[in-house]
Amino acid sequence: MAEGKIVISNRYVSANMGHQAGKIHDMKERDVYLEWLDNLEYGIFGIPKPDKNILLYMPTEIGQQLVDKKGDRE
Repeated sequence: MAEGKIVISNRYVSANMGHQAGKIHDMKERDVYLEWLDNLEYGIFGIPKPDKNILLYMPTEIGQQLVDKKGDRE
């Protein structure tokens, strides 16, 4: 990254935020959690913040078809 190269990542901090925060129904609690996670990941752990996040949409039915094609995990 220091050389100006592009890094592509799957399931970075924003994915964790969306997945975990979606379980918190109270908006104030959700905001507190998101601030905590942001500080943990970027402040304490010091991982780099992305310049851009690109979200890809996939219909639920297609996603389920792909999951059904997978074998059992070891």
